[in-house]
Amino acid sequence: MKHLTACLKLAQSGFAFAESGEMLPGRDKNHALAQVASRPALSMGLKMPEAKGRRQIGLGLGASLPPAVMAYVTSACRRMDADLSVLCASASAASALLAPYREALESAAIGCNTVELDANDERALTRHLSANSRVIFVVSSGADDPVQLLIGSGIGRRGFGTAPVPIVVVASELAS
Repeated sequence: MKHLTACLKLAQSGFAFAESGEMLPGRDKNHALAQVASRPALSMGLKMPEAKGRRQIGLGLGASLPPAVMAYVTSACRRMDADLSVLCASASAASALLAPYREALESAAIGCNTVELDANDERALTRHLSANSRVIFVVSSGADDPVQLLIGSGIGRRGFGTAPVPIVVVASELAS
């Protein structure tokens, strides 16, 4: 809330002085603009939250990885300038499933990190997605991936709230 208040105060002060330079001669305007341009954008003591890396697209990974799902995820990562965060029960199994796609991910400059979660722990998945604000959305790759826990579990009925990020389900066979 403090950050919002500081931003609003900064905006109001900007509105208050928006036209103050209109009465100055051209030379004074140029001098004032040169001083503003030489200072950092946030020189008024207001700190913006630092970016802690690129945005991420989550991929729930089970026992298989259909090519259509990987094509969608790769395309989405390129379009949104995001990295891939693989949510799985076993990092070694995930590495084996992603091996055929490593070269494509590297050529597209898509970073890939793996997050091991208990396959049946809905709360751990929800906590991870809630705590990681860089995750834009998650993609479900099949019936046995961890993301499926959020889809069919009736998350709202059991008191966990709603899924912290949007969930995308990709059909394993694309319609022609």
